[in-house]
Amino acid sequence: MGRLDPALMRCLTGQSRQDVGADARALDGLRLPRLRVSETLTALYEEVRDTAVRQGLLPAS
Repeated sequence: MGRLDPALMRCLTGQSRQDVGADARALDGLRLPRLRVSETLTALYEEVRDTAVRQGLLPAS
């Protein structure tokens, strides 16, 4: 669950990752390898990531 925290907190606080040059692909590279053990966690992560992209908080890859 800790791997969801950075993406989730950005959505909840409205803080952008654009200031550090990260995009959805970079975040996927860090988070997905550890979340793939669970289809539920992977789906939740993808939903949070996609929400962040739609809100302009995370650049699309």
